[in-house]
Amino acid sequence: MLADILLPGANIEEIINASKKSHPEKPIIDLSGWDYTHPQIVASFSKDADPQKLLSFLQKYALK
Repeated sequence: MLADILLPGANIEEIINASKKSHPEKPIIDLSGWDYTHPQIVASFSKDADPQKLLSFLQKYALK
């Protein structure tokens, strides 16, 4: 799952738990304006990150 985990009004734990319940094998990747770490998030990219870097990560780890 690729999501902005820190959306205003969002509950981070609910988002992560719902994702892991419906697709436990899929990684959670944060795309946010903030640097955030969580044990269930495998990678975090800032919104101003190089798009090629994000695409390379997705191709290697998440799109299997």
